[in-house]
Amino acid sequence: MKLTVDLNKIENKVLNIVEIADEDIKEALKESLEEMNTEEMVTAFEDNLALGLVQGLMKTYSKDVKFKK
Repeated sequence: MKLTVDLNKIENKVLNIVEIADEDIKEALKESLEEMNTEEMVTAFEDNLALGLVQGLMKTYSKDVKFKK
């Protein structure tokens, strides 16, 4: 699977969740996104996808799915 990341979409999603009044913080967000490399983004995507799947499994099959010790 090939993953394409649109930094503008990510920035817009963040700004849809939080209101940032300070322009310096908005600029820091943009710089942070630009500094992330592709491997970090893919790892973050994989981690978040795995966590979402775990949440779904735990909710649906709470008796049969437990965290590893």
